[in-house]
Amino acid sequence: MPRDLPTVMSLAELITPQLVAATLAPGSRRSQGAAGTPAVPRPSPHEAPRGLVPAAVLEMARVHGVMALLPDDAPWGDHAREARREGLARYVRALADLRAAQGALDAAGVGAALVKGVVLARELYPRPDLRPFADADLLVSPSRLGDALEALEAVGGVCLVKDWGLMMRLALAEIVLTLPAGTQVDLHWSLVNRPGPRQALGFRSDELLARARKTVLGHGLSTLDDVDAFVHVAWHCTHNGATRLLWLCDVELAARRIMESADELVTVAAATRTSLAVAVALDRAALVFPQGAAADLAGRLPPSWWRGLSKRCGRFLFARPPGRRSGRAVARATRQNTVSSLLALRVPLVTHEDGPSVLAENGDAGGRADYVSWVKVAGR
Repeated sequence: MPRDLPTVMSLAELITPQLVAATLAPGSRRSQGAAGTPAVPRPSPHEAPRGLVPAAVLEMARVHGVMALLPDDAPWGDHAREARREGLARYVRALADLRAAQGALDAAGVGAALVKGVVLARELYPRPDLRPFADADLLVSPSRLGDALEALEAVGGVCLVKDWGLMMRLALAEIVLTLPAGTQVDLHWSLVNRPGPRQALGFRSDELLARARKTVLGHGLSTLDDVDAFVHVAWHCTHNGATRLLWLCDVELAARRIMESADELVTVAAATRTSLAVAVALDRAALVFPQGAAADLAGRLPPSWWRGLSKRCGRFLFARPPGRRSGRAVARATRQNTVSSLLALRVPLVTHEDGPSVLAENGDAGGRADYVSWVKVAGR
C-alpha cells in the first residue's frame, strides 16, 4: 500500500469537507473571518481524488483513524456510517461514565480536567461521532491523586494497575481504570507519562488546572484552557511521530480556535519548552492542509534547522503510524532545540521490545500507598 505524502494528501482532500464544516458550524466558538484567520473554502461535493483505489483508501483511513470522516458516497459510505455508529455509542457510554466520575470527584473536592479524545470529539468536530477515541484522559493534581483514585473506585471504577512497584520504578504518571459503562480512563497526575520528557518540559498540572474552563459537555466537566489544550495536542502529535492523519486533523481544527491568541501560543509554548514540538506539528498539519489555520500559525513559531529537516522528511518520507525509520523518527526525536533533537534521534530509531506491563498479573500489588506518596513529592 502506498505510504507517500501524495496518497495521504489525497485522503486529506477526501475528508476536508467534513473538517470545513467544523469551522462553519452555527454557534461554534471557532474563528470565522476574524483578522488574521485564513479564508476557509466552502465545502465542495465529495469526490474521490483521481488515482485512489477504494481498498487502499479504506485501509489507510483505518490506520490513520479517519474512517468516520469519509463521505457517505460509495464505495466507502457503509464503512464510514459503521464507524460513526461505533463512535456515537462509545461517546454516549463515555458521557455516562464521566458524569458519574465528575460527581464523585466533586464530592471529594478534587479538581480535574478532561483532555484529548472526548473533548476533542465534542468541541472541535462537527459531531462527536466523527472523531474516534480509545479512552478518556483525566488530569488531577499530584497532591490529590490518591483521593481521585478512591473517588473513581467508589462509583464502580476498577483500577487495572497490578504492579505498583513497577509504576514507581518507571516513574509513570497515569493510572488505567475502567468505569461501569466500559469507558477506559487514564488518570493522569501529569500530561507527560514518562519521566524523561516530563522533567524536560514545563507542563505543571496545578497551573493547568487553575486555568481550566468548563466544557460544552456539561455535568460540571472541565477541560484545559484553549491555548494550553492546543499546546498539549500539538506536543502529543509530535511526540507520537506526527504521521497520523487524525492527529493532524486535531492540530488543524484546534489551530482554528486560537487564531486570535497566536501571541499567547508563542508565550505558552516557550514557557513549557515545547516550541519546537508545536512548530513541527503545525508544519506537518500544513503539509496536508496547506490552506488551513495550522499553515498560518506555523509562521508565528521560530524557525530552526531541525524544523526544516522535519519538513523535508515529512514531505518525502511520510508514513503510516506503524512505519519506522521514516519522517516519524525525526518528529519523535524533536526536543527543545536542534542539538537536543539530534542527540535524541537515536531513541526512535532503535527497535526494542516493550518492557513488562504494569497491568500484568503477579506484580507488586501492595505498593499503591507508596506510589501515591511518591507522586506527592515527584509532582511538586
